[in-house]
Amino acid sequence: MIKIISLLVFMLCSFLINAQSKTTSSSSSSSKTKIDGVERQHSSVSVNDSDTFYSLRAKFTLDKKEEIIKLLSDNVDEEYKSVSGKTFKWIKEENGEVVFSFVVTDNQLKISIEKDLISNGTFNKFKNLGESLKTVISNRK
Repeated sequence: MIKIISLLVFMLCSFLINAQSKTTSSSSSSSKTKIDGVERQHSSVSVNDSDTFYSLRAKFTLDKKEEIIKLLSDNVDEEYKSVSGKTFKWIKEENGEVVFSFVVTDNQLKISIEKDLISNGTFNKFKNLGESLKTVISNRK
């Protein structure tokens, strides 16, 4: 009888732990290829959103870079910005931990946000920014 009760308690605890943690993932991709005419456009966006962490990874065509950098410059405090060659970064660290990072290279964007280290309001602002960036990258209005 004790084994059955122990098993039921274990199963209940496992269920509760799994129920409290959720992760949402999405991805999109667009492509345009013209082999003899040379035109090639490829973009992809992948988003992972869990209880404690948000990330967005994207590849885009070079013509989108300026608009992406403008969106980031308009929405992330300038104090976190650094530029090294063709790489633009907005990184906030607190107590040795990265709170958020936005990194743009020639054709890639990487965003990571530790939700536990920022306010809900700031996270919602950044999540909306991610949605705007997805729209720019995927050509959807």
